[in-house]
Amino acid sequence: DEKANRQKGFVWPVEGKLLAGYGQQQSGVFNSGIAIAAAENTPVLAISDAEVIYADEGLKHYGKMVLLRHEKGLVSAYGHNNKIFVK
Repeated sequence: DEKANRQKGFVWPVEGKLLAGYGQQQSGVFNSGIAIAAAENTPVLAISDAEVIYADEGLKHYGKMVLLRHEKGLVSAYGHNNKIFVK
């Protein structure tokens, strides 16, 4: 159940294949997030309760993107979406 998982911490935002994990990559690049490949139109969930601080497609290289502000100043980013349903 999603609510029970949220009480334990973050939930996985989308079902899909992990393309890149957080941290130092084999290429030497530091990845400050994770990249997940999902089928088109797959719903994406917030990792925890949050406030929407950005929902648009104006940031170059991220397509339709949503930024969420969580407790303790954490911001999560969800880029390359097919559609945006939040404001």
